[in-house]
Amino acid sequence: MTIPSAVVPAFPYEGGLYWFFGGATVRHPMRHPYYRSLYGLEPNAVVTRSAALACLFERIELASADHALPDRQSYSTGESYYHPDLRLSMSFEDKEWSPEGLALAKYVMNRQLLEHLFRGHELFKNDPEAQRHFLCRLVQQVRLAIRRNAILIGDDFFQEAYRQISPLIKQFVDDTPGLMPEGITLALNENTLVVVGLNFAPSNYDGFCSIRASKEVSGYAAAFREALGKANNSDDLQTSLLRLMKEAMESEHIAKLASGALQTTGSVMNVVGMLPVVGTGANIVDIASDIGERVADSQAKKQHWYLLGPRMKEIEISRLLRRL
Repeated sequence: MTIPSAVVPAFPYEGGLYWFFGGATVRHPMRHPYYRSLYGLEPNAVVTRSAALACLFERIELASADHALPDRQSYSTGESYYHPDLRLSMSFEDKEWSPEGLALAKYVMNRQLLEHLFRGHELFKNDPEAQRHFLCRLVQQVRLAIRRNAILIGDDFFQEAYRQISPLIKQFVDDTPGLMPEGITLALNENTLVVVGLNFAPSNYDGFCSIRASKEVSGYAAAFREALGKANNSDDLQTSLLRLMKEAMESEHIAKLASGALQTTGSVMNVVGMLPVVGTGANIVDIASDIGERVADSQAKKQHWYLLGPRMKEIEISRLLRRL
């Protein structure tokens, strides 16, 4: 499975991101039923994974909601919002209370198709309005993911809800494919994010901006997505991802050993044939040794994707130290 470079955060990570951005704009009271449904019951507990998860992707596509966004006035044009530094997009034309979403929600709730699933979740079990909101946003998120070639990422609860009602979506939404695309969703539960080191969030909005500006993090994230795609083909994503992380660590070790070996004369001469013509004043063995070492070091760095979480934390700490 190939993981797209764009993400549409779904439940509960979408709520965690809105809560996080509320720190730079405004956070609404949890007693309001709309925002309790949007944020989830414990946004503070989810925000850590939500921000780190968003940094896994080159582009973040948020389904629109009645909520403030960072520098919204500066980065809104017509019905669209795009923040170039955060690579964060939203279209205000994409309504959460669409007729199609409301029709699907009514159908699912009248037939109690998700009753058992809702009953086992603290937020939804006694709240029909929260259930309706969840279903309307699910339709909105699916349409957005298809339109933007993005992947929907939620937890196990979201994945199970999507699995049960995705065959119905075409009945209510005309612009979705006859068969919902394979791989449009990915379930990443909080335990998996902790295990692979993505349990870190920047302390504030400025820290998030620093992480989003890092080209090194972008490189790690691209390699991480590639590994995530490989792991998702297995029955146990978490175990498979950990196995790939172990292989990456071992490959890095081998590459470092190769880097040292290439400095010997015998190994150096193997790469001499790849060198361009050099001036008579240059030492061809030294040049070959340098190239060989650089190639091996490059291969080692490609395996650093498993350090994505710690690298984001390091950037945040460095930012705080610079302020001192």
